[in-house]
Amino acid sequence: MKKISIVEISKLAGVSTATVSRVINGNGRFSKETEQRVLKVIKENNFAPNLQARSLRTKKVQTIGIIVPDITNEFFAKITLELQKRFFDMDYSTIICNTNEIFNIEQRHLYMLKSQNVSGVVYISGERADNKEILSGVPTVYIDRKPPFSAEKNYVLIESDNVQGGYLATHELIQKGCQKIVIMLLNKDLSSYNGRLEGYQKALAENGLELDAHYILKLETASVRAAFTAMQEFISNGTPFDGVFCATDLIAIGALKALDHARIRVPQIVKVIGFDNISITENNYPSVSTVRQSVEDFGAVAVSALMSIIDGKEPEKKHFILPVDVVRRETT
Repeated sequence: MKKISIVEISKLAGVSTATVSRVINGNGRFSKETEQRVLKVIKENNFAPNLQARSLRTKKVQTIGIIVPDITNEFFAKITLELQKRFFDMDYSTIICNTNEIFNIEQRHLYMLKSQNVSGVVYISGERADNKEILSGVPTVYIDRKPPFSAEKNYVLIESDNVQGGYLATHELIQKGCQKIVIMLLNKDLSSYNGRLEGYQKALAENGLELDAHYILKLETASVRAAFTAMQEFISNGTPFDGVFCATDLIAIGALKALDHARIRVPQIVKVIGFDNISITENNYPSVSTVRQSVEDFGAVAVSALMSIIDGKEPEKKHFILPVDVVRRETT
């Protein structure tokens, strides 16, 4: 079938090309009757706007890059899907770039997005490396993790209240009678984990409990396997403990497997709480108590902030801290 142009669409619909453009983009003034007539012609002729031609005119590609450290992690996957849906509703396509938490892969994705002349980038970094020069001139919003140049304050960051989340998780275990609480987290200098560790320390201090470095277990990957191995080793050392705060839900699942393998009953002997509220926490047996982050809030705030920057406006603010809460289930 021959491709039809916007000029031919305008002739068939009996309106100007400008009106067709306004209907397609959903902005400007036109009547409901005109909109229905144009959309009918578009549908009958299987017309699709030429985005490449538009980008040549505007010097801007209607595409957003999304940098994500681990697309297999349900929390990041849900944020990515939420962003993709919201940008699609605004006529932007997305390029999803998974870095596997590897610095070189992350940099290659950034150079590729810059060369593609994307309209903007939503950036969840897996590394503390300073990549701001690569993205110079590209509207960028950071999610979940502070960039390494955070002292400059000249960036937009959207994150959960990780300090409060770590505090709430630890306080929940203390309220249930735990006195010797292990924290398990990723061994990387990332603001999300640093904040959760700070909240853990704050809750211990407020309740007169000693902070013991032996109870801080740092993992090379935030995976079920790594958590299983680390918890097995900790149990074998014979160090007494009665609670475990896991800085992600995947770590919590690994810890629970190790506890089950050692025939340590949960929550009777040891209580466990995670962080993220991914679906496995509800479907696991036992179901896992966790700290909930709002994927919907991440998506809404990130898209709004990035579109403001793209439109040459100042976003509402530079630093958004989203609230968290505890979801209580069987492991506490």
